[in-house]
Amino acid sequence: MTRAAIKHAEDTLRTAMLSGDVEALDRLLDDDLLFVAPNGELARKSDDLDNYRSGNQSIHEHVPRDLFIALHGEDIAISSVVVELAGQLRGEAFAGTFRYTRTWRRVASGAWRIIAGAVVGVVPTSRP
Repeated sequence: MTRAAIKHAEDTLRTAMLSGDVEALDRLLDDDLLFVAPNGELARKSDDLDNYRSGNQSIHEHVPRDLFIALHGEDIAISSVVVELAGQLRGEAFAGTFRYTRTWRRVASGAWRIIAGAVVGVVPTSRP
């Protein structure tokens, strides 16, 4: 396992989110995914895929920075990335800076899948 494999998976996820590619998202998200949204709402894989399929969610801008990857053995990795994000969710436009933290697990086929994640809004800090 290398950080390059997780970086590639993160890039693939970004592309799928921007294009609304439900098939690619289906391959990247584990069937037992647990994901915590900024409002604390818990989402499953089916929730995420349904939002993209129905057009309830779309991403128009996704600019990542500060990707950090921690490796835990051969089959587990945790990524954390800050993203400038804009899109719409359930008819409401949103834009802002967010930090995603994802747990990736390598499955028997060798593919990496997201088994858990969370996203929080990043609040700008003021400096004296």
